[in-house]
Amino acid sequence: MVLNEKLNNMIPKQLKFFSILSFLILILIGCSDDDPILELKDTRTGQLLFYTDIQAMANCGEFDVIIQINQDSVGVLHKPYLANTLPERSSSDTTLLLSLDVGKVNYKALFPCGNGGYWTNEVEVLPDSCIYIFLDVDDLKLNDK
Repeated sequence: MVLNEKLNNMIPKQLKFFSILSFLILILIGCSDDDPILELKDTRTGQLLFYTDIQAMANCGEFDVIIQINQDSVGVLHKPYLANTLPERSSSDTTLLLSLDVGKVNYKALFPCGNGGYWTNEVEVLPDSCIYIFLDVDDLKLNDK
């Protein structure tokens, strides 16, 4: 009888222990680095994503659009972005993704075709966000001859 009582008392304790252990293992396995619950927001930086289709619109052959932030060259758009959707938040031949400190910045994108031209504007980098900047042919300012 005493042995049966000991076994009966041990089973619930072991069952409770294994239930808690299983629950903890499931939580650890189910959480990944990109889980929004675990993701720590960085409120000191934000992102700008540049893209254009000007290379497909201009009759100049292949050329790069050079991106500057506060007069520093920071990257290049090698090819036109031709999809009818917003680009993914990453850099590629058709996009340039920049992580910058929060605050106002001036950008300039250089168009080297013909006499050349540029896009320029001031934009405010917002914390933990991404601002998409499409360099539209209609907004292109042409250089004087």
